[in-house]
Formats: sequence, C-alpha cells, structure tokens
Amino acid sequence: MYVGLDVSKKEIVYIGKDSVGNELYHNCIPTSIEGMNTLISDIGAGNILTVEASTHGIFVYDYLISRGMDVKMANPSKLRLIYDSWKKTDNEDALKLAELLRMNALPVCYVPDKRTRELRDIIRYGRSIVESRTKLKNQIRALVAREGIDVPYKDILGLKAVKMLKKIDLSNEIKGDILNRRIDIALRYKSEINDCDEKISEKFTSMKYADLLDSVPGISTYSAVHIASAIGNIRRFPSDQELASYAGLVPKISQSGERRRDSGLKPGDMQLSTVLIQDANAAIKCSRYFKKYYLKQKKRKGHQKAMVSVARKMVEIIYVMLTRGKSYRENYRK
Repeated sequence: MYVGLDVSKKEIVYIGKDSVGNELYHNCIPTSIEGMNTLISDIGAGNILTVEASTHGIFVYDYLISRGMDVKMANPSKLRLIYDSWKKTDNEDALKLAELLRMNALPVCYVPDKRTRELRDIIRYGRSIVESRTKLKNQIRALVAREGIDVPYKDILGLKAVKMLKKIDLSNEIKGDILNRRIDIALRYKSEINDCDEKISEKFTSMKYADLLDSVPGISTYSAVHIASAIGNIRRFPSDQELASYAGLVPKISQSGERRRDSGLKPGDMQLSTVLIQDANAAIKCSRYFKKYYLKQKKRKGHQKAMVSVARKMVEIIYVMLTRGKSYRENYRK
C-alpha cells in the first residue's frame, strides 16, 4: 500500500492507496507520538509512506523510521512543479502524495542521518550567533561614533578595545547603559561562538570526508566539517555540476532568441556557498594555482564574480577528490 501523509502542526491527514489506485485508508490523527502509533496500528507493516519535508514532517519521519516503517521524504520545491492547483486542502495534498508514490513519480529529497542533522543544527546556530554579534559590533561602533569617539582597534571586542569602551563617558546615562549592555551581550555571544567552534572541531575526526577537505588550500578544520556535513554522501551527486548547483554556485541564464545573459546565481545552500566563497578568498592567498586562476577570471569578470568562479573551481576539485578518495594536490585535474 502507498500512504501519503499531509502533516501540519496539530494534525496528520493520511490516505492509503493500493497498487491500482483504490483508496483503502483515509484518516486524520493528531501530530503526536500517540497519533503516529495509531497510524502504525491502522496500516500495519509492509507499506510505503511519504511525507513532505518540513519542520513537523522531520519529526514524523524520524519517529516512523525508528519504528521500522518505510518512509520517503518528498521534496516540496519539486512537488510544486508537479502539481499546481487552486484546490489546496490537507486531504488533497495527502491524496496527491499517495498517488505520486504509487506511480513512482515522487520527487524524493535526500535526508542525512540524525548525527549529521544535529551537526548542521550546531553550525546553523553558530552562524546565527556570528551574524548577531556582527550587528552588535556595528551598533557599538556607530554609537560611539555619534559621540565623536574613534576606537582605534580592528576588533572592537578585543581586550584593549573593551577596556577603552568601558571607560568612555557618553553624553547621557541612557546611551552609556545601552553601550554597556551591547558590550556584555556581544561578549556572551563570543563565548557561545567559541563553544560551537569547539563542538564542531570535536566532530572533525569522525566526519566522513573532513580529513580530505582539510587538505585543500583555504579550507579550515571548521570549513571542512561544515562542507562535509552539507555534502553528506558525495555519491548522491551525479556530477560536479550537480554539487555546484546544490551549493548555489551555478549562474542563472536568461535567454531570448540569440540574446543570452547571466542573471545572478541559482538558489542553493546559502550557508555552504558563503563558506566556499570565504575559503576561496583564503585559497588565493596561499595557493599559486588558485591565485593564478583568480587573476585570470578577474580580468574577464571583476573581483566578485572571479571569487565565485574560484569557489566553483574548488567544488569541481572537491568532487574529484571525494569520489576518488584522494587528498588535494596542486593543479588537480579531472
């Protein structure tokens, strides 16, 4: 039997079909352990289920998998391309999922193992804290600048800079209180970031591909773990083009007749593309090969597009390395 589950915050609608398309089950249960136990009891073993990827969908997927059920995770972005209807109800979505599953036309998305997903959560959390801390640093600089004060330190949260900021006498008590609060919060963020970095570094030795990625110029231990967790299994990418597209490093092409132009980059994993471009900036400073490639691209495209090209070249090399299980060497070729 083929079972489609439409999952929302409070309830799950599930519809089951047999191999010829006859509807066998149609029920609604709460989105809870008790509700899913009812589902398992209702349909029994030996069936294939599908759930759309979402926050609550992951919860349902993990629990059903842990109970030995055969579950496929449907890709929501591709589902929208397959069916686009004015009729949008939970029953209709569950029915469509069951039908796509029965017809072997379900666009399935890759689901990394739980350990990798937990690592991705740590990485995302760390990045969000870095972004929040950066905003606070900018706010601190702006606040003292409006008072005509210049802090002559590159890191405004360094020991000397903080010591100076704590001694500043601002024009009113409220501004001084805001400044001190922002400094204290930013310093707590710094401690949180250090904790995240330690946890990520601890995962390095156990992460598949991390040691190979660490051999690439410009890629740090932190980046190696981040890239390895994002890739998961390299075999799920048929080519380096697919990996580059997943990383958001493939240009969108607009074409009308004979006119053809680039219009930005295709959407992909934004955090992965950010890490790769940062690593590309480091690579051109420590690798003759990447620097030469950058200078060649810069003449044609300018700095920003050249850096994207270097990141894309790194992806091509990474793909070859990981599929062959070989460390980096200068002038790597396909």
